[in-house]
Amino acid sequence: QEILSLTPKEYSQGPLLDKDQTNYKNEYFWIFGKNIQNKLIYIKLKIRKTNDHEEAVCLSFHIAEYQMKFPLK
Repeated sequence: QEILSLTPKEYSQGPLLDKDQTNYKNEYFWIFGKNIQNKLIYIKLKIRKTNDHEEAVCLSFHIAEYQMKFPLK
């Protein structure tokens, strides 16, 4: 539910090339930060293309360990 309610103001970085790929080549990820229960949550997402559709993949979802910038805020 938190991921589905992300807004452009919560965008932080991306698209960034995923250098840790093994099975999927040329995939990119985006980073968002969302305030949940007075804590800044770091969210890292990618869109993976399969044969007939695209799907969102959540790579990280945890309390932010570093200060984040929000260029669209």
